[in-house]
Amino acid sequence: MTKAAEEAVTHFSSTDISVSVDGTWQRRGFSSKNGVVTVLTNLGKRQANKVIDTDIRTTYCHTCPQKNRDNVKLSTIAKDHCCAVNHQESAGKMEADGAVACFKRSKAKYGVQYTKYLGDGDSKAFTTVNSMQIYDKPIVKEECTGHVQKRMGKALMNAVAEHKSEKFIVDANGQQLKKKVANPSRGEKCYSGIGGVNRLTKKAIMSIQGHYGAAIRENNTLKSIKSAIWAIYHHRSGNHTSCPDWCAATNGDLAKANKHRLPAFICNIMKPIFTRLSSADLLSRCVHGGTQNAKEDFRHVHWNLCPKEKFCRLTRLSIATSTATVIFSDGHIGLLGLYRRLGLSVSPNLIAYVHKTDSARVTHADISCQTKTKTKRKKSSHNKAGDDWYAAGAAA
Repeated sequence: MTKAAEEAVTHFSSTDISVSVDGTWQRRGFSSKNGVVTVLTNLGKRQANKVIDTDIRTTYCHTCPQKNRDNVKLSTIAKDHCCAVNHQESAGKMEADGAVACFKRSKAKYGVQYTKYLGDGDSKAFTTVNSMQIYDKPIVKEECTGHVQKRMGKALMNAVAEHKSEKFIVDANGQQLKKKVANPSRGEKCYSGIGGVNRLTKKAIMSIQGHYGAAIRENNTLKSIKSAIWAIYHHRSGNHTSCPDWCAATNGDLAKANKHRLPAFICNIMKPIFTRLSSADLLSRCVHGGTQNAKEDFRHVHWNLCPKEKFCRLTRLSIATSTATVIFSDGHIGLLGLYRRLGLSVSPNLIAYVHKTDSARVTHADISCQTKTKTKRKKSSHNKAGDDWYAAGAAA
């Protein structure tokens, strides 16, 4: 973790660095006795983020209940033991308390300040950390690009649901008319809602959401991000003068570019959503282009070592967290130094095994990044049934 901190200082050319903070629990529903708060470096787009600090919280001690036992030996041991409980409040507060503890010791451990905070939109940890005034400067809240991207999809789905039973009378150009009955002889049409064929289908919404996320990730300035986002809106309106490379109009194929053009009355409904999700206040927190995908990867490594299906005590949880930190940041080959320090023999077979394991992981990651694999993954996500859209932090 010290090495990860040094890499972050080099990357930012400052001791004020950006971090991603997240809490994970052994059980869902805020009833868990064990929780782990993880702080990872947030180096930005396409960078290898690593674990810089962890804080393990538990409300359970196996020995404490033995104090009232009739067995004198057990009772004596219980009275003199070192209690494992390090958290007295609710499981939901573990994340906030753990984050505060990590921020408070950042200077002493690494000589750095976590002045930029990337966290969940619905997390109370940032509010708690910021209110503590740990540093001599305020902590800036940054947004996860992936979470902000999903807000676009959620907002459009909400718009479809809101106007589901509404009738729209439009003219031949798609402009809404203040009439109750359409006149087909004038090219007027009556639409029920804004969802459905040639309107806002789920596939169209996911496409807009994907382009919105790409606009944030592929641009480095607030102005260029905002221009790219509004290019998506104008593309769906039939105006392709500012469209990027993904639009067929850049190759002169206007017919293909207008294939998924939306009627004007739907674009008018979408405009406030684009205005809200392209505000300078929101986009300024997304310029870094980072996501919280790294913390999800760390969770996967961590709970594979310490499965949630079986309850564990603080000791095992601590060992699993430390081991996961080494594997996540340096790969399985990082464990070899640990084994040597513990006095264990490192055989050629073990060295070959860790190299093979790390190589397989890199190969799998390379395959996942190929265009063919991405296309297949997107197609699969488009075909998923149901409207289970991500909702946390939905309001910008």
